[in-house]
Amino acid sequence: MAKHSEYSQTTNEHFLDADFFLNYGMALIRRANIGSTEIKLRRYKAFYGASPSVSSLLWSKLREILPSDCKKEHLFRALNFLRTYSTEAVRAALFGVDKKR
Repeated sequence: MAKHSEYSQTTNEHFLDADFFLNYGMALIRRANIGSTEIKLRRYKAFYGASPSVSSLLWSKLREILPSDCKKEHLFRALNFLRTYSTEAVRAALFGVDKKR
């Protein structure tokens, strides 16, 4: 899995702001440093189907009920799946992870 240490959050994991979600979401698809903020927002919505603000709110609500080992990457992958309904192999390649065997 790709490293995203520059987007590590040291504050409360239950609330991460929209800027964090925009940057982290773009880093996951290897587009963090490409384009203006407007272009990044458009790409974010195209990949994840929601704005960074909505993603932030969703994460804060889900953290109340999700297991403690659930990671932000899981939310991004779930949002992308709901947006595209692509196969596991396609999502694995997109997010730079190995497909489970």
